[in-house]
Parts: sequence; structure tokens; C-alpha cells
Amino acid sequence: MINFFKKKYLLLKFLSSILSRKNLVLFLWNYYQRLILRKKIPANVFLGVTFHCQFQCAYCGLGTHPIEQQGLTDKQWEQVIDRLIALKISRIHFTGGEPLLKKGIEDLVEYVYLKGGISFLETNGWDLSIERIAELKNKHLGCVCVSLNGASAGTHDVISGKKGSFDKVVAAIQGCRKYKMPVIINTVLRKGLIASKEFMDLLALASKLKVSAIKLIAPRAAGRWIHKQEVMLDKKEKKYNKKAIASIGLPFFGDGFYEETCRITAPRFIFISPGGDLYACPYIPYSFGNVLCDDILTIFKRISTHAMFQVKTGCKLKNQEFREKYIDCIKKEDKLPIKLY
Repeated sequence: MINFFKKKYLLLKFLSSILSRKNLVLFLWNYYQRLILRKKIPANVFLGVTFHCQFQCAYCGLGTHPIEQQGLTDKQWEQVIDRLIALKISRIHFTGGEPLLKKGIEDLVEYVYLKGGISFLETNGWDLSIERIAELKNKHLGCVCVSLNGASAGTHDVISGKKGSFDKVVAAIQGCRKYKMPVIINTVLRKGLIASKEFMDLLALASKLKVSAIKLIAPRAAGRWIHKQEVMLDKKEKKYNKKAIASIGLPFFGDGFYEETCRITAPRFIFISPGGDLYACPYIPYSFGNVLCDDILTIFKRISTHAMFQVKTGCKLKNQEFREKYIDCIKKEDKLPIKLY
């Protein structure tokens, strides 16, 4: 119980350091609508502004999606952001692929700020130079979330498939610290990492680099691993890893991604692809509509009432019945996402 309150205190302390008064009003109003009024609206949204990426990470949940020929224009993304802010969604994550490959991403970050929201950048760190960090800081980026999957180049570079990526990530984190930019490290846990020296070395490195928080992401049988259920963690491994983090006093960010609670049946968040398709979950390649022609709330209601998500279990990708009906039937030649509407 003490650890629970300690964890919540660390998280609230971190969030309060990056939320402006306007952000806080939006955040509380969204919370009130979802928890008190019981409205089925998302808490936050992930904007996949591109599927392009320099890396070939084996665990990538979107790695089998075709690279888009043409994504939304900046103007169309601004219109999407307007609609999200109107729903009192205060936290917007720019993701991909690699969002820094999206031309004009800095202007979209600033647009979120001007509309009263706060933006997070989910990046692999390759293009996060000191100059880019300075520009993003000037555009009022709220937080950088950078992938770090090993305590050394020997591990991280192999996982990313890109030589030199470890050094770039470490330099990016140091650059963020220089500009007082909050930085979270995203780590996808590999099965068998429990109690290993590599994992403890990674936590020690995170502490040494003075990151703001750590987000451990349980591996999913999705994307490039869509037919590899053996990669998913068991309860024993997850319990140990959380204990290890608590020992170094870092906020543990994004609990649901680690515990594999379903953010759809909650409901908590949505993912919008580069072409405007709205997914219930980036790991489940089904589109419930497109933001260019459908109202966002209408699409969200389709998700919350669809038979696919009526069973309130944990991560759907671990549910055998769900997989047989919606995942195992996906063929290599199928064009993703599969459009339901």
C-alpha cells in the first residue's frame, strides 16, 4: 500500500511540473466527464503522423503497415487537433513511425500548445539533435518520450537494427536535460529479462541520466510479432520489474501499457493513423472510421459499442478467443488497416 501511494505521488509530482493552468483545467474537465458523468470520451490520443521510420525494431506494433503515399496535410492535422481539444482532450502524443520524420512537426507541437493542450513526442531519438531539442522547447513541447532498450550499444543497437542508435539516444537525453525538457524513457521488455544484470544496468543508466520517468511497455503479439504469443510476459516477470523500478525512486509512467489493462474497454485512448484512420488500439489493425469524413465521437462510439470490445478482459491480444476471431485471420497480404466502416 505504501508503494502504491509513493508511486502515485511521484507521478503526480512529475505531471504537475509539466501541466500549465490551462492544461490542468482541460485535464480535470476531461476527468470529470469520464469518471463522474460517465461519458465515453477518450482521455488522450496518439497521432501517428507518419509510418516512416529509420529503425527495424522487431517488436514494432505497426511495423507491418504500408508506408503511406500521402498522409494528412498540416492543415488537416490542425483541424483534427481542434476537434480533440473541443472534446477537452488535453494530452496529445505525436508518434509514428518516427514523428521527427514528419516535416513541420514542430509547428503542430506549437499548435497544440496555442490551443491549450500539451504534447508528448514519442521518438526513437535518432534525429533528436541539440538544435531540434531547442526548437521543440521554443515550440512548448511538454515532454519527450524516447526509446531506450538496453544499457549498452551492444544490446540497444541490435534491437533497433540501427548501428549508433544507442549513442544518439543517450546524447538526446542529455540534450533534453540541458534544456530542462522533461524526458521519459520507453523500454519494451524482452521475455527473460527478469532479474538480469542487463535490466538492472538499464535502470542504473536511467537514474544516472536523470530522466523524469520510465515507461515499461510489455511486448505485444502484434505488428512484426503478430503471430508470436510466446513473447508476452507472465505475471511473475511483471511483478519483479515494477519492484526494481520502485527501488531507484523513478516515477513509473503509463501503468496500463505495462499491466496490459485494456485502454479500449476502459475507454481511455485512441490512435489516429497518418491517413486519418481511427483505431481503438495501435496494436489492433482495424479502422473504425476516418477523421476526414467522420465525427471523432461518432467513431469512438462505434468502438465502445462494437462486439470486439464488449468483453472486459485484460489485453485483448492475450485473449485466445479474441485472437482467433480478429487477429489470427489476418493474412500477410492483407492491406492494413482493415476497414470496418
